[in-house]
Amino acid sequence: MKMNLIFIGLMIVVLTISIIGVYITTSTPSIEDFKEHLVSWYK
Repeated sequence: MKMNLIFIGLMIVVLTISIIGVYITTSTPSIEDFKEHLVSWYK
């Protein structure tokens, strides 16, 4: 059961990373804003 949860979590992480990649490639000028958003999110 725990393995299924870990697998689902990994799939969600991969999906979010791909969505972030698409977001960065489609809106290149706002990469700095995105970095600042990530920094504030991690703090």
